[in-house]
Amino acid sequence: MSIRIDRVQGQVKKQPVAQTEKQQQRRELHSQNIFERNRDLPRSIEFADGSSIAIPRMGEQMLTATIEGQIASLPSNQQGAVMTATDSFAKSVLLEAKSAQVSGLGAVSSGIKSAFDASAQTYAKNVPGASQEDAINGTIAIAMTRVEGDVADFAKQVMARTEAAKNSRLDMTELKDALSDWPDDGSKRAFSWTEFSVENGQTQSIEHSNIMLSKEEAQNKVSELSRQVDSLSGLMEMDKFELQQRTEVMTQAFAILSAIFKDSHDQAKGMIGNLR
Repeated sequence: MSIRIDRVQGQVKKQPVAQTEKQQQRRELHSQNIFERNRDLPRSIEFADGSSIAIPRMGEQMLTATIEGQIASLPSNQQGAVMTATDSFAKSVLLEAKSAQVSGLGAVSSGIKSAFDASAQTYAKNVPGASQEDAINGTIAIAMTRVEGDVADFAKQVMARTEAAKNSRLDMTELKDALSDWPDDGSKRAFSWTEFSVENGQTQSIEHSNIMLSKEEAQNKVSELSRQVDSLSGLMEMDKFELQQRTEVMTQAFAILSAIFKDSHDQAKGMIGNLR
């Protein structure tokens, strides 16, 4: 859960963030237009050590106004049927992609082909006026957005932790700079810093604004922030490894989906040719 902190001089107040208009719109559109989910997925994520991981994007390339319009206009029960079938297909693709990382990608398995056929048939059955090409394109496009979604949510969590570590370092630097010329005269000074924690993968924050600290308290706060930075840095090392793995699985899944897409269109062309 994201957290908003109300700034009150010398006080700390923690409460859930009110949804922005854009966030509310996204939640409303989610049930009607599943393609909105990943459009704010970053192209890459940069880490404190200067390294970065590129995030593959293919789902949006597959989208057409026709597919989006068909899905968005469906009644909830029909949309649910399409989404359930496509979710099952996408999960099968991800499992095969993970397996292919170990054994290497060969021919697409019969199980994946069967899952695709079932999903495409569900699409054609529930989307009025959908052609065979629409069913193929729609099933593959939705599956790609589902595969991207597996990385999108985690990538956003990684970004939040990366930003938290950056802000913690800035807070710590500010305190250290103040301590460098602070006389032992018992005086107090006002400081602001942010306390971060990670719960169930979500980064939460408590912002402390204009808190009066003695020199000793400021020194203790530097130590606390240092531990916070170390903790976040440790998580980021694990994040980097897991994000790399997820993007590799995503790339493998895209290869599987692309192979199915090509095979399906080739078969459809062959059927049309045989009818002539």
